Amino acid sequence: MKELYIWFNRTQLPKGYPLQNDFILKSQFDLEQPRKIYDEKWKMYNRFNSEYPTGEFQFPCEMFMVVTKKKYKEIDFDYYSCDVGTSIKFVSESFLNFLSTNGIDKNYYEQAKLNVLDLAGNSLVSKNYYALRFIKSDDTLFDFQKDTFKRAAGIRNHFLYPFMELKRNIVDKNVFSLFEFCYEETLILNEVAKEYVLKHFSNPQLYKAEDYPFIFNNQHNYEMLPYNNSYLIHC
Repeated sequence: MKELYIWFNRTQLPKGYPLQNDFILKSQFDLEQPRKIYDEKWKMYNRFNSEYPTGEFQFPCEMFMVVTKKKYKEIDFDYYSCDVGTSIKFVSESFLNFLSTNGIDKNYYEQAKLNVLDLAGNSLVSKNYYALRFIKSDDTLFDFQKDTFKRAAGIRNHFLYPFMELKRNIVDKNVFSLFEFCYEETLILNEVAKEYVLKHFSNPQLYKAEDYPFIFNNQHNYEMLPYNNSYLIHC
């Protein structure tokens, strides 16, 4: 079995990442009401009811990440996924290019330009960012070895798979995206992608697939599992 790796952003994050509760994601920005949350149809898209969003349910072409806390002087990351909506991931332009050349092309997602602003409307970034809403996954490419599952802590009827593996070797595809519940906010990488990510991107949060169940189930236990822990893969 070839080793697989998982990029998973915990709630404890390195410098440059805004915490999930410290920003608002929306498709409009009003300087007079920067905290305003709009009633927008794109938020109501449910992939279980419709394979591809249409009309008002489509992802906007431009999005705003409005950072609400003054402690963030600059935002700088390459990949960030957190629970802000169904299968939404934030990426730098260089990371988007990496995805496109490693098996995650435009057929996988809807894409929006991402503006990262403070409450005064000032940009907090020095490079280009995009928000991606995934509408396609690679679940069918994997054998999850479900007879060896581990239960997800505190989440009924959802499981983790320490011995998951690809059903077959896939040429020219090194990165994978899943809709499986406990993996939806991750990216799966093979050895080639892992080595590239470690060399070219800032603060990759990579774990071996076999270690991921422990990481997921203890992600909020900072005493047991601080950000810099023995499971986190470094160069």
